[in-house]
Amino acid sequence: MKKISFLLLVLLIGSEVIAQDNNGNSSSQTLMNMISLNAISVTIGGEFIVNGTFPASSTERVDQFVTRLFNSSRAALLTAAKDASTFTKIQKDIADYAIRGIKLIHSDGSQLIIDLQKFRLTADFKQNPYLKNGDVLIFPAYDTKRNFISVEGAVNKPLNFQFVEGDKLADAILFARGINNAYQNITTAEITRLSYNGKSEKIINVNVND
Repeated sequence: MKKISFLLLVLLIGSEVIAQDNNGNSSSQTLMNMISLNAISVTIGGEFIVNGTFPASSTERVDQFVTRLFNSSRAALLTAAKDASTFTKIQKDIADYAIRGIKLIHSDGSQLIIDLQKFRLTADFKQNPYLKNGDVLIFPAYDTKRNFISVEGAVNKPLNFQFVEGDKLADAILFARGINNAYQNITTAEITRLSYNGKSEKIINVNVND
């Protein structure tokens, strides 16, 4: 995904028309007032729609902050599109970003690896901690053509998902929403694994319960 310069984003956001809420205040002003009550600074790096340091609130968790920043940046960029072809190109360039394998670095040097896809399925808040002042979030590259796992067969939701080092069969079944009850006696899974050069294939049969 193409990164957009922070300077360009600031200019675009500053020029957009701000909607009014029921009290006559702008929605952006209301949000900023809320953030200022518990104001912290969080830095975004890596393959995200925008890089830089942004205001956040100590009451925000990673998923809320990332989603808010992505949506506001995306809206500003699309609003600034001058024609249909530019609009379509921007949509394509910023359509997706990694929500797994996000590195969270605290100001004391401690680090966590965040998996928002797991959080959204399991509500495990260890994967979605509160932000702290000085935090840095580093996003990995998002490439589902070369860095992915494909799940097919007797599952509720066949899909491709972003591979992260350390993924297990249990993760694949989780993201595929589990074994489909329409299938009986599912005890084994077949893992098909290509070599790095793509010239050879290895098939591994494993016990699902393992």
